[in-house]
Parts: sequence; C-alpha cells; structure tokens
Amino acid sequence: MPFIVYNRISSGRQYSLTGYSNLENPRMQVDCYGTTYSEAKALSEAVITALRGATTFGTEQDDPRESFEEDETFRISIDFSIWNQEG
Repeated sequence: MPFIVYNRISSGRQYSLTGYSNLENPRMQVDCYGTTYSEAKALSEAVITALRGATTFGTEQDDPRESFEEDETFRISIDFSIWNQEG
C-alpha cells in the first residue's frame, strides 16, 4: 500500500466514411488504494495530474467514486477517456 490497479474498460477504435481513422478512444478505470482515506485521495490526485499532463490526452469521465473495502482499505475509482493515435 498504496497502489493502483488499472483496467481497460472498453476499446474505442474510431472510424470515418473512409474506414479506420488510426485513432483510439479507450475508456480506462484506475483504482487507487490506501490504508487511509488521505493516502488513497493523494494517490488519486497524483494519477489525475499525471494523466492530464500526458501527451496522450486523458479526461475524467465521471466524478471519482470512493469506497471502504472489507479488508479496511480505502479505494477511489476514476474513469478516463484517453485519446491516442496508433502508429
């Protein structure tokens, strides 16, 4: 602890009238875990800052979801839409 787990929730290949546009817009979920709420919150804020500053543009889709797990850990989940160009 602390740690993050990330998953690709959906693909997002973009097509136009001429076919595949060489762009993707996958949706990613990032779960930030900590032994305290403030630890999980600080980690989630660092993830948001890093993705906003990346060359691949990432935007949050929804407000972060906060939960307290049965094993007494805190989790904050964030969904991102990320645009990138395959190359």
